Amino acid sequence: PLRGYIVQDGANIPPGTPMSSLTAVLAPLYFHHRYQLEAAAKSLGGLDYGYAVRGDGSPPARPVPAERQRAALAAVLVTLDPAQLDLPERLLGLLPPPSVAYPPHREFFGSRTGPAFDALGAAASAADLSLGALLPPERLARLADFHRRDPRMPGVDEVLDSLRRQVFGGAAPASPRLQEVRRTVQHATVRRLLVTLGSPALTPAVRASLESSLRRLAIDLRQPARPGTAADRACAVMLAGDIERYLGRPAAAAPATSGAPA
Repeated sequence: PLRGYIVQDGANIPPGTPMSSLTAVLAPLYFHHRYQLEAAAKSLGGLDYGYAVRGDGSPPARPVPAERQRAALAAVLVTLDPAQLDLPERLLGLLPPPSVAYPPHREFFGSRTGPAFDALGAAASAADLSLGALLPPERLARLADFHRRDPRMPGVDEVLDSLRRQVFGGAAPASPRLQEVRRTVQHATVRRLLVTLGSPALTPAVRASLESSLRRLAIDLRQPARPGTAADRACAVMLAGDIERYLGRPAAAAPATSGAPA
């Protein structure tokens, strides 16, 4: 989201203001794409409709065209590219620890690297923003239903496969700097998938697709010949373990009734 943008020597804050205040400027810039992201994601599993009244001749509600849905999916997945999430080194050098006289306010970044700025934490937050827009249970349920009614429409399996290829497939970035961002995105993706799987709002079809996708991912992550560095393989084994432990947890008691809520 911030590729190519550098705050020039703190020119975006008044003279005499602690340089740490730049984080308050950076947060809305780093997440400036959030509204476009939400708008694009609404096309995936989206429904074209109007609030019609009887006799007004309004067209019937219909799913967003398949090509537009797939274009929206591709646009959302681009935001998970490690190169798009990394912050320039020059900018990171302008972000000292926060001044106690100027505590953070409004939008700010959390940190697990205090007192240093948590660049990987920022990348994880941005990745989860994209994943949260992509994977709400209602969107996945519409994808399953629209695909059932018209196989030309993208379904849940297609979305999950595309997500897996984007985050876990292909060659790793050449630089160790971006490799760590990629592992951060992978961790955020598994975490979001598990959170989604735990939602009581999932339909049976969506739950089945999610479980199947996660089981395949865990098997792939444990492949001995999986390419990558030692850190990549360690991350893969850790994530596979997270998935297996979650899927192996004791099952909850079956509900007394099933079906859609009244």
